[in-house]
Amino acid sequence: MTFQPQTTFSRGAIGPELHQAQHLTAYNSSLAECENAVVLKRGGLRRRGGTKMIGEVKNSADGAVLIPFQFSTAQTYMLEMGDYYFRVYQSGGRVGSVEVVTPYSIEEAGDVVFTQHRDTLFLSHRSHKPRKILRTSDINWAIDALVITDGPYLEQNFSGTALTPGATGGAVPRLTSDASSFEGVAARDVGSNVGNAWNLFDQNRSTTLKGTKISDGNVSFTYTSSFYYKVVDAYFVVGGGRPLRSPISWTLDGFDGTSWIILDSQEAITDWVGADAKFFEFTNTVAYQAYRFRYYDIAADSEQFQLAEIGLHEAAKFQTPITLTASAVTGINGDQGFLASDVGRPIKFVADDGVSRFMEIVTRVSSTVVTVRIHGHSLPSLTPSTRWSLGAWSDETGWPAHTSFYKERLAFAATDTEPTGVWMSVSQDFTSFTQSTPLLTSDALSLEILSKEVNGIQWLVEDEELICGTSQAVRRIGKTANSEAFGPENVEQKRTTSIGANSVQPVSVGSTVLYLGRFGKKLLELVYSFDVNGYISQDVSAFSNHLLKEGIAGATYQEYPDSILWMYDTAGDMVGFTYEREQKIFGFHRHTFGGKVEAVSSISAGDQDEVWLIVKRVINGETKRFLEVMQDPFDGDDRQDAWHLDCASLYDGAPAHTISGLDYLEGEEVGTHGDGASLGTATVSGGSISLPNDLTASKILIGLPFTTRVKLLKPPRQVRDGSGLGRHMRPDNVLISVYETGSLLVGSDTSGPDGSAQLDELIQFEDGDDFGVVPLKTKTYNANPPIRWSDDGQLVFEVHNTQTATLLAVNLNLEGEP
Repeated sequence: MTFQPQTTFSRGAIGPELHQAQHLTAYNSSLAECENAVVLKRGGLRRRGGTKMIGEVKNSADGAVLIPFQFSTAQTYMLEMGDYYFRVYQSGGRVGSVEVVTPYSIEEAGDVVFTQHRDTLFLSHRSHKPRKILRTSDINWAIDALVITDGPYLEQNFSGTALTPGATGGAVPRLTSDASSFEGVAARDVGSNVGNAWNLFDQNRSTTLKGTKISDGNVSFTYTSSFYYKVVDAYFVVGGGRPLRSPISWTLDGFDGTSWIILDSQEAITDWVGADAKFFEFTNTVAYQAYRFRYYDIAADSEQFQLAEIGLHEAAKFQTPITLTASAVTGINGDQGFLASDVGRPIKFVADDGVSRFMEIVTRVSSTVVTVRIHGHSLPSLTPSTRWSLGAWSDETGWPAHTSFYKERLAFAATDTEPTGVWMSVSQDFTSFTQSTPLLTSDALSLEILSKEVNGIQWLVEDEELICGTSQAVRRIGKTANSEAFGPENVEQKRTTSIGANSVQPVSVGSTVLYLGRFGKKLLELVYSFDVNGYISQDVSAFSNHLLKEGIAGATYQEYPDSILWMYDTAGDMVGFTYEREQKIFGFHRHTFGGKVEAVSSISAGDQDEVWLIVKRVINGETKRFLEVMQDPFDGDDRQDAWHLDCASLYDGAPAHTISGLDYLEGEEVGTHGDGASLGTATVSGGSISLPNDLTASKILIGLPFTTRVKLLKPPRQVRDGSGLGRHMRPDNVLISVYETGSLLVGSDTSGPDGSAQLDELIQFEDGDDFGVVPLKTKTYNANPPIRWSDDGQLVFEVHNTQTATLLAVNLNLEGEP
């Protein structure tokens, strides 16, 4: 006799080709089969919870996908996104009648990638402009295009095609005298003057306005009529070439007809170099009657005042669109010229002062002419420029397919024309992809993932570094110098591993990233290794790859209570992976739900993580797609609350025999669980059932039954003349340790009289038990299950009814062939 204990099942089910690999350390913690049971992160096995029926999707013929929305632990929602719509749910059901129109067809909805910041969910899809979903209350939701204020851009044009603006976007017209414009009049008060006020508005840096310093010098422009009033939100000041004559303190004021209002104030601007320009922006929505530049200090008291230009920018929102004419179509949209789809697209235009401006296309007039609004700052002149770039994202080039957050920036990646491109917003400004001149640490970033081959980015994950999965490798984007802030001049990328990925979104678990290999048939962990002083990818599914052979189509992570990655494959079955790396828990388990799982997602709710499913079922001959939520596993609760039926509904009220409201399960044979007992099965007819045997109960769960099945491996055994491989064995008796278990069948697959399975019920009434339902048992049983020599000691455990079961350990007293 040999005692063979198995006190942990932490590896879960391993592949058939390893069922004789008794030399593996993992063999002693593995199983031959594990279906509808969960490997616990402490090593035991627990029957999985069933699912709660939430509702049918809007159109069962089309289906839908799931998108989680979590504002706080108390405000969590699940979005059903289908054919050009989304609806909002909580675990109690649909939230009101909320239904919001989206631009995504059902074929596109599955490719929508999302990331959330507070009450805003950012969405990306390669065929659509980035969008955001906003929640202002439980019943008020909206989806809007993400308005990008600047960039990102393609590489600068090198075709020689010039763009010529029809106006500068300035609030003051080009002047040739103080009163040469019918729109307004320029004036100055700068002491003894050389030059006139209009010299500051003539778009000519070679003419300057000079004057003897006085205590309150100023230059102004006053509009002749309210018809011409402009809203100014930015300005630039160009020095006169003599730094010591440049102003260092001033205000920009607006006149409202009664008094001057300070719009911007600058002090101690002492870094003038020659005739350079200073750029300033401020918030303003008022169209003033006049604007005034009033200085009250210059660089040196003994020197004169001198400036070359002042450029007041009319706020883009209020601009009349300006024509922008191309000298040719070459270099524009693959030499097609401007397209109708370019409306809304940005252009980076480098003016003759070497500073780029952001232009937004308003209308397309022809293949060489568009109208634009100029943002940020006005142009210094109408000089044509061959230095320009079109926006990187458009209907022509494609839109970013992926999004994530990193270092307080919103990141996007991968368009049709730039499949390895990565763009990150300005720090803490998710709608701007601006780059300043010179560059600032907070500026946006644009870069391309380096690779020997063009391997499109499959996903982005925020970690200590931004991790980018491609079809051939995983790369990281982070700092060059750790001691400095991350930004456009402190960024580098490194290859992490040459093992590529597929498009299923990975999950971060602590400091580890779990992702699927490029064919979806291998689960890998990306983890830091001190041995190589870097990251490595390890196949954590190597022992259980039979469960992934169909290819994984989607996944979500449930941190509480049992740290499980839930995956569904292309056949519609679920694969669970219990993962607790520090405790060496790598347990795979398979789950069936009586239908095809087509979507999975999770949200936090209370002290648990809820796992939501969309399951395609055939009910009474019709295809239905239901939203369902996996229920908490039974763990010391009231057994009346045990939930081991799928697509189930709960009646809780006065004692009842007949239960209605089950139309969604019409014609189905359902299981019933009432007041803690398994009450048998019934068939739904007319939307209702009657409990078997005239039973009544107050708390009744009705749903689709499922079977939990666990099969042990052949116990490892050594004999005097070598290995026990090929020699039959059977247990003389078995010690089986269970916890809070209401039912557990034990036996083998071939122990019946006809060679079929024979399983005996382990949990029975015992002396001292109260009359009624068999109490939940927590004990170690000394059992003699039916098993033959040919079964090789491979015990089978099953649960068929609605009871809970937790298996902690097994110890087999083996008798073997000599």
